[in-house]
Amino acid sequence: MKNLDLLLQHVKPVNHYYLFGHNRIDIKEEILSGAGIYQLLEHIKWMEFQGINAEIEVTFKCNLFKSSDVVSVIEIIMLYTAVRFPGIFKYNFAHFRYLETNILFRYSLLTSFNNKKIGKSFENSFYEAKLELNHYRQVVQYEDGDDSFLCEINDNIKYTIKNVCNNLDLACEAAESCIEMIGNVLEHSKTDCIVDVKISENTDDRIYLSLNVVSLSDVFIGQKLMELFDCGNGLDFSGSSIVLKAYSNHKKLFNQIYDYSAFAFVCSFQNSVSTRENVKNSGGTGFTTLIRNIHDKSFNQQYDSYILSGKNTLYFKNEFLNMKEDGILGFNKKNDFYNEKPDESILKKENIAFPGTIFCVNLITEKL
Repeated sequence: MKNLDLLLQHVKPVNHYYLFGHNRIDIKEEILSGAGIYQLLEHIKWMEFQGINAEIEVTFKCNLFKSSDVVSVIEIIMLYTAVRFPGIFKYNFAHFRYLETNILFRYSLLTSFNNKKIGKSFENSFYEAKLELNHYRQVVQYEDGDDSFLCEINDNIKYTIKNVCNNLDLACEAAESCIEMIGNVLEHSKTDCIVDVKISENTDDRIYLSLNVVSLSDVFIGQKLMELFDCGNGLDFSGSSIVLKAYSNHKKLFNQIYDYSAFAFVCSFQNSVSTRENVKNSGGTGFTTLIRNIHDKSFNQQYDSYILSGKNTLYFKNEFLNMKEDGILGFNKKNDFYNEKPDESILKKENIAFPGTIFCVNLITEKL
């Protein structure tokens, strides 16, 4: 997978051994989130810095995941250690609840490689595409100018979802959302990504649907927009009038969370805003397609749904996803993009930049 080295780019080396001389790391978050992942990465970087190759066990003393995409992120870290430290790392997930039955675990590499040494067999499994009755996972590898495989991925996602819930509309909308996100990664970041779709029936005959696209890159959402603005080309890209009009008001509203990069991040979700070359007022429909497809769906309250890119995270909440006819999203209670900043409850500034982009949606829907 491209850009694996970015995992440790912004990480400091820290020794997190459980006991001196005892080669075990304990990740003790009750709900595993970015903090626990960062702790693991700190120790991996410390091992590299010290040139240590002793066998080590990573024990996750956690009950749940904060969101479904954490599974993919852990799989990527496991891949890194399989390549960099073959046969050295062992990961223990036994403390998690419902390890064998929870849909997030059941078909993941976390279950099949639980408490096993990570090496070449894990690397092979990581790249193996999976199309099962209620799970589709694939590593989408970037090839310049070739996106012909997207139709096959679209069909696989639709098949996976429709097979469980018999809801063709939901299957088509979910597949389209994933393809838009994959296309965004391929076009703008020129890197690989993982697409992971899981769907299962709940006991009350409702459907749980998890959609995740995770990529590693130092190109973040909104970054190119900032570069065009800064170099004096602010009027030469699609939707520039939208951005310019909003910026004249938003620059007065900037703070530690909602800063210049967050502004560019939010602008990227507006209809017709695009940094694609030789396009004028006719680009930037990918994110709006995504928002239209998930708006008014019931989000699973157990797991967060969001887009994270670099240090900026936008959480999905239906009350802030009401798109106007012109495709403009306010992301605030007044639904006023030009005069009001996004609501503080849906925008977060991460302490440490994630080296890539995460698209994560967790839905609950009725079975047809």
